[in-house]
Amino acid sequence: MKTRFILSLAAAVLPLTLFADLNSGLVAFYTFDGNGNNSASSALNLSGNNITYQAGRSGQAASFNGTSSWMTTSDTVPITGNQSRTVDVWLKPNSYTGRGNLVFWGSWSGLGDGFGTYLSDTSLGYALTSFHWLDYSSGPAPITYSVGQWLNLAIAYDGTSRTVKFYLNGNDVGSYISYGDTGTQVNTASSILKVGYNNIGTPPGGDWNTPFLGSMDDLRIYNRALSAAEVQALAVPEPSAMALLGMFSLVAAIRGIRK
Repeated sequence: MKTRFILSLAAAVLPLTLFADLNSGLVAFYTFDGNGNNSASSALNLSGNNITYQAGRSGQAASFNGTSSWMTTSDTVPITGNQSRTVDVWLKPNSYTGRGNLVFWGSWSGLGDGFGTYLSDTSLGYALTSFHWLDYSSGPAPITYSVGQWLNLAIAYDGTSRTVKFYLNGNDVGSYISYGDTGTQVNTASSILKVGYNNIGTPPGGDWNTPFLGSMDDLRIYNRALSAAEVQALAVPEPSAMALLGMFSLVAAIRGIRK
């Protein structure tokens, strides 16, 4: 009985990452610690244009200037068609207008061929994903975040149910179709990955052509829709040294009781 109680207590206290396999389905993981290397694979490494690196929420972060900063891969993203996917990223946005371009792959040449993720101006308060003529937004209630502060944004698409879920700092913030309808075919084309700007070579302008301005850290791309619990685990701030010490002490106590 005592063992079961302490194990239950551990499950409540320990970070959720200890109980979830957050490497399952992980296609790309960018820590931006001075480069755009993919920690999950030898493919899909990012190269940058006018990218600088500064202190991030963990290690370093990539800094985008809002005009001429972007990152791209030479390899194509293996998540195509109607396949499920999740984009999870830590952002520290600065002041800008329009829809800040975050992550994009696919094509704008055909219906449903592209896949992009965006974060609006703080005055509008919504996140967005677009499949080219089929757009999902968070809400309908506005989301609240502050310029110059870190936030965790996750956008998960389930290809079976054809639904999108938006999470801000681990919290489900709602979702609805803001343009198009469920009859639109999702058929993401094979292409390179673009981060920070989806219209490379085109001058900024208009809602859909706004380069991201701010810092980006720990960008993850999955080939599946993460659960709410998994998103919450990724949204947990880095544990402090004292918290880690307490965690290891609790694990040691559990092992002692089980013996």
